[in-house]
Amino acid sequence: MNQKSSTIRIPLTALAVVQLSWLAVSTMATTRYDLQSPNGKIQVKVQAADRITYDVSLNGKTLLQGSRLSIDIDHKTIGLEPQVKSVKRAKVDRVIEPVVRQKSARIRENYNELQLAMEGSYQIVFRVYNEGVAYRLATSLPQREVKVYGEEVSLNFAGDYDGY
Repeated sequence: MNQKSSTIRIPLTALAVVQLSWLAVSTMATTRYDLQSPNGKIQVKVQAADRITYDVSLNGKTLLQGSRLSIDIDHKTIGLEPQVKSVKRAKVDRVIEPVVRQKSARIRENYNELQLAMEGSYQIVFRVYNEGVAYRLATSLPQREVKVYGEEVSLNFAGDYDGY
């Protein structure tokens, strides 16, 4: 009995295309960005999947989990099906001298920043201070005037916390 073994040969270029296609699909599914406060105690994890969500933890303990943000401008919801074009990070540590004096004549401004530029002419900017977290949605829409019909600010607490 003589059996012939057969070998299937697949060109390397075909394998490379399949691998790159899989990588592109898996990358588009969820993109995650991490950001910490200057002292490292507060951490924010931002996810761009079917929508923008974020988690906030303090000293390793999760405080907010799966919190969402979006805004309805002229009945187009910004923040759904986000596509990140570019990412910028910044560290700021400076002293501000306000024109109108506050409790002190000088205020220290110290934070780490994550800027996500998105398809659709908008940005989401997260700032993490040693004292807390802030975000803002910035747009560069071509219209001079727009109507804001609603804004989603979903704070999903990870536990049963007291609020003051």
